[in-house]
Amino acid sequence: MNYDNYQISSSYNIGRNLPDETMNIWLDKIELYVPKSEINYIIDLGCGTGRFTSKLMERYYSNIVGIDPSEKMLFEAKKTINSKKIDFQLGNAEHIPINDNLADLIYLSMVYHHINNRIKAIHEIKRVLKANKYVFIRNSTIDLLDQVPYLNYFPTAIDINKKRLPYQKDIIELFCINGFQLIKNNTVKQMFSTCGIEYYEKIKQRSLSDLTLISDEEYNYGINKLYDDFKGINDPIFESIDYFVFRKI
Repeated sequence: MNYDNYQISSSYNIGRNLPDETMNIWLDKIELYVPKSEINYIIDLGCGTGRFTSKLMERYYSNIVGIDPSEKMLFEAKKTINSKKIDFQLGNAEHIPINDNLADLIYLSMVYHHINNRIKAIHEIKRVLKANKYVFIRNSTIDLLDQVPYLNYFPTAIDINKKRLPYQKDIIELFCINGFQLIKNNTVKQMFSTCGIEYYEKIKQRSLSDLTLISDEEYNYGINKLYDDFKGINDPIFESIDYFVFRKI
């Protein structure tokens, strides 16, 4: 999917914003398997508007480069993030504009399912990563598709995700046969919104890539149904996301 063909970038930060509590859960999870003492250079691969880029820099206080194929997304990132330790560059997983053996950590958040040539991407990741260093992948999988609340309202989006999302075992197998060791695979049940109406407002932004690919008719019908069902919910809304930690052999 080419994000520059859509208007997602302008609403992305609102629609995909994570509560501080949730963001800290993810940063703690990364640090649990990727020690601060080993990290001096990070690549946020598929960084989008940089929602994790600045947080990773603050947590690890490392030099970090955010790489994304979308000029619009990088424009939004550069508007809101200004640090001498952060650089943003145009590129993608199959063509990483970084020298060999430079990175200590490569982070991919909700990116893996957008990669067209995954074998080539893994070879690129291996090329730019130092020996014995880390890859952390945060991504939805087919295994957890039934734990994404909004998908119940958009049948075509379910079909789209069944075609493009990986299974957990497929990610593990592909990395392990291409020079990586699995350190950990597990799931985080993250709070995405503090209440139903906030959840609706986020989904309403249509900043999720699968919702841009369905018809306006289906989207409008589904979002109205979602509002009816969620407007009275005062409890947090959760969704389950997989994570994978690999080390380069």
